[in-house]
Amino acid sequence: MLAKMQTRMAYHVQALISSMKTLRAKPIANLMTMMVIGITLTLPAIFWLLADNMQQMSSNWQQSGHISLYLDASTSPAEESSLLARVRDTAGVGEVKFISSAEGLAELQQQEGMHDIMQYLPENPLPTVIDVLPALNVSNPSQLENLYQVLQAYPHVEQAKFDMQWINRLNTLVHFVSTLAHVLMSLLAFAVVMIIMNTLRLAIQNRQEEMVVLKLIGASNGYITRPFLYLGMCYAIGGAILAIVLVNSIILSFGFLVNQLAEAYEMHYRLQALSMGQILTVVLFAMVLGWLGARLSVRSLCRLPW
Repeated sequence: MLAKMQTRMAYHVQALISSMKTLRAKPIANLMTMMVIGITLTLPAIFWLLADNMQQMSSNWQQSGHISLYLDASTSPAEESSLLARVRDTAGVGEVKFISSAEGLAELQQQEGMHDIMQYLPENPLPTVIDVLPALNVSNPSQLENLYQVLQAYPHVEQAKFDMQWINRLNTLVHFVSTLAHVLMSLLAFAVVMIIMNTLRLAIQNRQEEMVVLKLIGASNGYITRPFLYLGMCYAIGGAILAIVLVNSIILSFGFLVNQLAEAYEMHYRLQALSMGQILTVVLFAMVLGWLGARLSVRSLCRLPW
């Protein structure tokens, strides 16, 4: 059993060495093939990563969103304390901050130019505010909307503010980009398979006589086709590595602009490049496409059993 496994491993090593020799025989042509595959994989990878960044950004903004409850001016201190305790006990509420009208006025007066303006007002116009930060498990827009409706309905709450419109728009955009990434991935995956299949067809035609000789001396179909399978996967791996470099370079190039835009809106978000898990996914996906393209080329040209 062990000897049989060692023999099979030797066949695979020999096939891999043969495919590497084929790559070295025509380095420029093979490099161009990898570049075409890499550019083809770059577009869906960018949209996939963009959708992932937007989803993370949406989650961060939803978790950092506050619901502000403005209380009636006639609310007594006892009623304020009762309402504050009720808000804290509400399901989905994380942190609660009570800001009295006097505290709000003091914060406003600390802003430049506001102290002199507030002196001309006969009384404090600011209401008492309960600032609510949703819990971490409240992350999607429907949950936030339900929490907002519950808090808004509490007695002594004159007005509640929580801008859900921009969150819904962002989630719609995330869904669109994610769908577009999947569509592009499907279409361009087919293109990668066709590129590898046609490239290997030419390689097989150039070595047709060698394959006939090998078949005459008793070589099995697997022995003949195995180097082409490895060659197809080598093309795909090379293209995947190029795509990873291109995607991360593009993301890092635009990262500075995104940070500036986020700071302009008083937000802090750093654009994320491909993670190690995503890199492995891209490489494995490319290997599957390479194997499939190679298998189709061998099947169609050599008429070997599937």
